[in-house]
Amino acid sequence: MSNPLSNQWFYRLTAMLAATACMLLFTSCGSSDSESAAAVGWEDALRMYDFGEAYEQLSEIQPLLAQTDEDWAKVTFAYGLACWHRPPPSQKMIDQALVLFEQLLASQASDALKVRTQLSIGRIYEVYDYPGDEVDLNKARSCYRQVIEDNPTGEFGYRASMRLAQTYVQVIDDDSIAEAERIILEQIDRDPDSEWASLAYQYLGDLSYQYHGDMPKALEFYQKAEQAGFVEESREHFFLWNMAHWAEELGNEEESFRLYSKIVSKHSRSPYGTLARDRAQAYADANQELGLEIPELKRF
Repeated sequence: MSNPLSNQWFYRLTAMLAATACMLLFTSCGSSDSESAAAVGWEDALRMYDFGEAYEQLSEIQPLLAQTDEDWAKVTFAYGLACWHRPPPSQKMIDQALVLFEQLLASQASDALKVRTQLSIGRIYEVYDYPGDEVDLNKARSCYRQVIEDNPTGEFGYRASMRLAQTYVQVIDDDSIAEAERIILEQIDRDPDSEWASLAYQYLGDLSYQYHGDMPKALEFYQKAEQAGFVEESREHFFLWNMAHWAEELGNEEESFRLYSKIVSKHSRSPYGTLARDRAQAYADANQELGLEIPELKRF
């Protein structure tokens, strides 16, 4: 049986990390004489996750570059991504991606690109890419632990720790969930002020709610994520709504009022805007002696 939380975090992390990888890959990129005019097309294709189009162009560009070319590492990493994700997925293309990634690890590429390569290799071993594909969680964990050892703090430390934790979450037993929680808590302890800590707190909140049914703990972790600033700003209204519901269920009406009011003031046009204002108004009406003010619901 599939695990809803595992799927949720798979898609959340995949989307965020893929976007981050593409953003970092194309930062300050320029076309050299050794690249064909098609380079513009494959860069755009990867940004749009059109890995098929990127593959078609990179399969012509990458073999023409020598490792001494200043763009070889960038193009080879992009080619590896395109091979891996080119539809339909196949073992042949995944094996080709692994060969390219191993070449990068053995090259003079930058440390940062090598770390992203190591994370990509770990992901290949971690997830099912096509029906009948076999995962190797031990190899995936080895990749992620190596990244953590070399980069205990910062973006890479958090990315590797969350992926490592996910390899335990997908096993779905009590000991594995406990190990996932330990990994995330250790990462936060090592680097509590990172901007990635917010996502880690959300991860812990979801584990607390989905696996332990511990609503108070889930709310506590989400409050820490809110304080740090939600990484996915576009979904903040959804996170705040869930938090307000938890607080209301727990009888913490003051906290639920604060959260409903925050939705109204910051996300009036959210699907939750009107509902949040009605909930906040109901609390204010029931506690008129407090003189509470409800934010104005702005539609434009």
